[in-house]
Parts: sequence; C-alpha cells; structure tokens
Amino acid sequence: MKHSILKKYSIAAAVLITVTAMICGLTAVVAIKWAPFLIYVAIGLTIVLSVVVGAGLYKGFSNFLNKRIRDINSQLDQAIHGNSLIRIKERQDELSPLETSFNKLMKELTDISSQQVDSRQLVDWAKKEIQLKDQLMEKTRAVEETNQRLIKRLHERDLMLRITESINSTLSLDAVLKEITQSVGNELEMQEFVILLTGPDSGAMNIAAVYGVSDPGRILNLEFKPGEGIVGQVFSSGEPIYVRDVRQEPRFMHYKGRRQVMGSFMAIPIKSRDRVEGVLGFMKAKVDGFMPEEIDFLKILAYQVNIAIQNARSYELVRRQADYDQLTGLMSRRSGMDKLRTEYKESLSGGRQFCMIMLDIDDFKVHNDTYGHMTGDEVLKRVAHFIKVNIRKVDIGCRYGGEEILIGLHRTGLEDGVVVAEKIRTSISAYDFYPDDDKKLGLSVSQGVAAIDKDCKGFAEMVNYADQALLAAKAAGKNVVYAYKGQKNLPGADLK
Repeated sequence: MKHSILKKYSIAAAVLITVTAMICGLTAVVAIKWAPFLIYVAIGLTIVLSVVVGAGLYKGFSNFLNKRIRDINSQLDQAIHGNSLIRIKERQDELSPLETSFNKLMKELTDISSQQVDSRQLVDWAKKEIQLKDQLMEKTRAVEETNQRLIKRLHERDLMLRITESINSTLSLDAVLKEITQSVGNELEMQEFVILLTGPDSGAMNIAAVYGVSDPGRILNLEFKPGEGIVGQVFSSGEPIYVRDVRQEPRFMHYKGRRQVMGSFMAIPIKSRDRVEGVLGFMKAKVDGFMPEEIDFLKILAYQVNIAIQNARSYELVRRQADYDQLTGLMSRRSGMDKLRTEYKESLSGGRQFCMIMLDIDDFKVHNDTYGHMTGDEVLKRVAHFIKVNIRKVDIGCRYGGEEILIGLHRTGLEDGVVVAEKIRTSISAYDFYPDDDKKLGLSVSQGVAAIDKDCKGFAEMVNYADQALLAAKAAGKNVVYAYKGQKNLPGADLK
C-alpha cells in the first residue's frame, strides 16, 4: 500500500533505531577511548532512547488509529441515524478496505433508499391515480345521471307537448276525452287508463272515458260517490293515492266487481280552483310499476288534462248558449234551422220520411198584455216542456219566432206527425196554469204539419207548407192541428 501506516511507522522506527544505535555506538566508542566508565552510560542512554522512541511510536500510532476509528465511527453513527448519503474519504492504508466496504454499504443503502423512495412515490402516484380515477368515475356517473335526467326531462316535455297538442286539437268534450285516453294510453304505455268526471249537478263521479279495456260498455258511466273506493277517496280528499299492488289493497274495488285487474294503480285528482272536478286513474300490469319521477310527471299531466277539459266544457257551454234558446231550452232559430235543413236533405236523398210541425201559442200577446212579460216567459217555458216530453232525442225542436216553435220529426210520416202534434196539443190544454193564485189561465196551441211528398220541391217550401197549415188551424178557431196534403190544408182528424 502506497500510504501504509505500518510502513510509515516501521520506517520511522528503523530510522530512529539506526540513529539511536549510531548515537549509542559513537558514545560507546568515545567511552572506550576516553572514558571506559561511560560505557554504562551509553548502554543506559540507548535503553532510554529505545524506550522513548518505542513509546513515541506507540503513542503516535495509537493516536492515529484512534482518530481514524473515531472518524469511521462518526460516519457510521450518522449512517445509523438515517444519513445514507454520508461517505468516508478513502485512504491508501490498512483501514482503506474498511472505508471502501463502508462506502459500498452506504451506496447500496442509498440505492435501496432511493428505490424505496421511488417505490413510495410510485405507490403514492398509484394511490393518487386511483383516487383521480375514482373521482373521474364518480363525476362521469354524475354527468351520466344528469344526462339521463335531462334526456328523460326532454322526453317528458316532448311527450307533454305531443299530448297537449293532441288534446287541444279539438274543443268538443267527447273528442277531447277520446284524444286524452288515446294519447295518454299510447304515449305512456299504460295497461288501462280511465277518466272520471263530476256531473253538473251531481255529487258523484262517473267514468267518462276509458283506454285499454276490451269491453268499455261495462264500466262507462259507472258511478263512484265521495269516499267510495280509491277514486272516491281521492275525490273526497283532493290528494293522489298510489296503490303498489291492487291485490293487497282492500279499498280497490276492481270497477265494483265488474272487472278484475292486477298490478299497480295511480289515482290523481283533476282540480279546478281547489275544487275536484274528477279523477285520472292510471293502471300498470307490473306491481310497484310507477317511479317517483313518473308520478310527478302524471301530476303535471293531470293539470294539462284539467285545462283541456275545462276549455272543452267552456266551449260546450258557449256553443250551447249559441245553439239553444236560454228561455225555452229548445234550439235557437239559426242552429235549429241548420239542423232541420241537414235532416231534410239526408231524408230526401235517402228516401226516408220526414215531417215538420209549426206550433204557435194561442193568444200569446193577450197573455203578455194581461199578465205581463214574466208570465209570457213562463208560458213559453211550459209549452217548451210539453214539446220536449212528447218528442224523441233524435227529433229537433227550435224556437222559430217569438211564440212560434218549429219541430222536425226524424223518419216520421205525415199521419204519425199529426199524432205527435195532437199529443203535444192535448198535454198543453190539460195543464192548469195559474199566473195568479186565484185565476186560471187557459193555454192552447195551434199546429200545422207538413211532410216530404212529391209536391215538396225544397226545404223552404216544406217550412212554408207547415206555416200554411198553421194559418189554417188558426183560422179554424185555434187549439187544433191541421196538415198540408195534396196542396190542401186538412184537419188532422181527417187524415185518420
């Protein structure tokens, strides 16, 4: 070794011993030549010098080794406390293998620590990556759920728009109910769907429309009173009721035993200004088949259905006010004449019988002048009542003038028309009318009857024939029935 400690101290010891030996030899030579007694001094001096030199060499060598070992121990202590980057300066002596081994060990520890750090970083990165992936997946799920909700809302709005457009495409109540049941049933894929509505003066509901029932005639117009069954309770409370399984619900009446069903049922009230106007009943074949968001949608739908029904009812009321005379309840002249004209044309083209009665209240002006217009109005109401109870629903009665009423009898010939006119006349004549508490007013009517025949060339001419027969009845003394036949006005009795 270039810088061997032993080598250094061996050379130093050899030099010191040589020098000491030379000094002792010279001393011995001098002692022998000049002072023999000094030989002992020389020997003693040699021993002393040897001891001193040996002690010095030992001390120096010991101090040097201790310092080196302390340096190594100090570095080792730092390494023990976690400083893996510490290194010992390597020297070329007997301790250098130890220093080299120490440095190699520390390098390996550094490499291991570095690998551990890298591993921890990789683990941390992996954990962070997993956390980020979890967060991303969570956000992706949230975005997907939001997208699904938005898609569902768009579908619901589109569906609501289609249903609303469909049910608002007509103003006839019957047509509106038909559109509602078809649109809701088809678009919402309901097994069954019913609409129950209250009557104008009724405290109960009736099934007005139905979807998905093969025999609707069995349940249409079926009545439910307040508190009766599920729909009756909804009618009473004004709050919706959801039945998850109708088989487990004793309040569910299965259309009062007329039709057994299975599945889930949702009943929602139709409200107008906090008043329940009816109930919508939705039926699904699946138990617990309605989701919460679907129920919310059906509540909004019920609001739209209510608007459509109220609009249709308002239209029906306005149309009725326009088509019907408010005092008598008979059709107005405009709508009545339109309907009579249509009936005349269809009867003529189809080769069917049709006749008309022109009725006039006898002495109506006298009654008005004597008892006042309020009594005159009451007379008109009474006469109209007897007309309505003596004709059929397919027949047409309209207020033609002030006290004149025109009646069209569906598929009726002249002789049968006279019979109907006589029934009306006798009913009115037999009625005791008291405008005052103590005075009776005798009511009577005169009537003229005309029917389709070979001489009738049009609707206006037929009305004119009935009017001519009426004039003949008036001229004959009133309270009689005359008929126009063969261009003649004949008493009704003569036709028998």
